Amino acid sequence: AGKLSGDLIEELRRCAEEVLRGAQLEGYQLGASKVFLRGPHAALLDKKRTLVLTRAATRIQAAYRAVLLRRHFLALRAAALSLQTATRAMLARRLAQRLRVMRAATVFQSLWRGRAARRELQARRDSAVVVQSAWRAVMARRVAAVLRRERAATALQARWRARAVRLSVAEALAQQHAVLVMQAAWRARVVRLAYGRQLPLHRAARTIQRGWRSTRRGARLRE
Repeated sequence: AGKLSGDLIEELRRCAEEVLRGAQLEGYQLGASKVFLRGPHAALLDKKRTLVLTRAATRIQAAYRAVLLRRHFLALRAAALSLQTATRAMLARRLAQRLRVMRAATVFQSLWRGRAARRELQARRDSAVVVQSAWRAVMARRVAAVLRRERAATALQARWRARAVRLSVAEALAQQHAVLVMQAAWRARVVRLAYGRQLPLHRAARTIQRGWRSTRRGARLRE
């Protein structure tokens, strides 16, 4: 190998002298390429080297433990976030299911009430028709008995029957119109009631959805 240059030798001598001063050694001598130490100096240097290595190993172990603890903490945090997300999703699904069941129950109740109302209206209309028919029959028999006592029973009966038919048709048309008006009013009331019951549920669902979306955005930002 080639010889070392003078600048490099001076640099090495300076570094060696700084190391020896840092070790607080006395009585050493620096040669051209060697360092001459006394007997206790080597043991002291070995002791200090062992101390430095021990400190370095302790720091390395502490840093490694810190890395392991951080990895464990990150894994636990990720697991907790996943568990929270799954729990919130499950609760949201349960709430949505409850809202769907409540909405279906409300619609079913509205349909059932409408059907019951239609049945009651039909029963009342049938009863009215029966009463009216019976009353008309009674009145027709009375009129017929009176007219039979008269000489012009035939003519009067014909005229009365024609008038009764016209009145019956007019009354039937009026009753049918009244029934249609009542049915339209009842259906409008049922629709308003159904809409009034479903509107708070719809607003509550929208509020829950907005809260859930904001919670998810906050969770993503925290991640």
